[in-house]
Amino acid sequence: MRSTTQVRVLGWVQAILGLFLISIMGILTYKLGPSLIHPGVDLEGHSRFNGTEQQGKLVLALFSTVMLFGLISLTGGVIQIKSGRRSRWIVILTLVMVIPLVFLGIAVSKSLETAAP
Repeated sequence: MRSTTQVRVLGWVQAILGLFLISIMGILTYKLGPSLIHPGVDLEGHSRFNGTEQQGKLVLALFSTVMLFGLISLTGGVIQIKSGRRSRWIVILTLVMVIPLVFLGIAVSKSLETAAP
């Protein structure tokens, strides 16, 4: 059993990590999104994505899922900071979110792997 202080400290860590995930994936989505939506097209100010439209959508779905995971972590951290207790629902939701993350990660990996020359 953890003390209230320990739970609050872990809440700060969880909130910061959630904010980090949201920020990094948001920046990546902003920078790479147009190229992923329009594969094979040279867009001004963006790198060129040579995959298929389906691959681009899979990558964006993975980015979105990671951002959602970060949002859940941020929310769970804030709840821990305020209450000094862990929320059972946030823990369950976090564990459930691992499933689509793993499946999307595998799908993106296999999709990009089969397209490599």
